[in-house]
Amino acid sequence: MKTGEKILEALTVISPRGEEELLSYLPLIESEAQLTEKRLEEVGEEYEAKAVMLAAARVNYKLALISQSSDKIKSFKAGDVSLSEGNEALVNAKALLDEISADCPELAGRDGFEFKTV
Repeated sequence: MKTGEKILEALTVISPRGEEELLSYLPLIESEAQLTEKRLEEVGEEYEAKAVMLAAARVNYKLALISQSSDKIKSFKAGDVSLSEGNEALVNAKALLDEISADCPELAGRDGFEFKTV
């Protein structure tokens, strides 16, 4: 199974999008697959499962960024009725990416320590 196919398979598990919609983002997935293959050459094939999950989390986060729209309702209130559109999908995608990145710093290009704010 090719790396891109493995990333797509992992992405169908972690993404709220269906497989058909994810297939429309195949160029993004293939781009991430190329980066993953290059990174695996550096660190070794024993990290393949982690690398695939990290790549899927990166694609998921990028898709969440793409789907963010500035013209969505942010908050609306009329009497006791309120409507708001948050960015939960983006927050969740970022949290998942951070979690997976922390589990495999050798693949994420990090040393396992980073400042969140200064």
